[in-house]
Amino acid sequence: MTKTKSVLVAVGCLTAILLVLVGLKVVQVYYMTQVPKPQPIETISVYEAKEQSWYETYSAVGTVEASEGIQVSAEVAGKVREIKFKSGDQVKKGSVLVIQESGNEQGQLSAADARLRLAKSNYDRLVQLRKIILYLRVS
Repeated sequence: MTKTKSVLVAVGCLTAILLVLVGLKVVQVYYMTQVPKPQPIETISVYEAKEQSWYETYSAVGTVEASEGIQVSAEVAGKVREIKFKSGDQVKKGSVLVIQESGNEQGQLSAADARLRLAKSNYDRLVQLRKIILYLRVS
């Protein structure tokens, strides 16, 4: 046999094997589609309705999360001295919620108040002096 003949025989054999395999698969799919599918078994339960009494409340342990919430923050930084509400309390607009330590701010307020009193005293003194000077010029 020549090389060309042997190649043709090999290709012919492979083609024949492929056709046989494809034919078997087609027959297999055909028989699978012809078999009726079994219907699933349905379970039905029947209960007699009876009147029962139910508790109006039911105690349970669980977690509740709010659908809405707010973030409370201070305008100035500082330590909290007193909290004026308890968790879950309802508060009204403008209510004092937290009191902060205000030692430094109190000191600054006292110093500003002292400067104000000094400025008023100086002003009153200058007004008195002006009156005296005007009186002396007139007389």
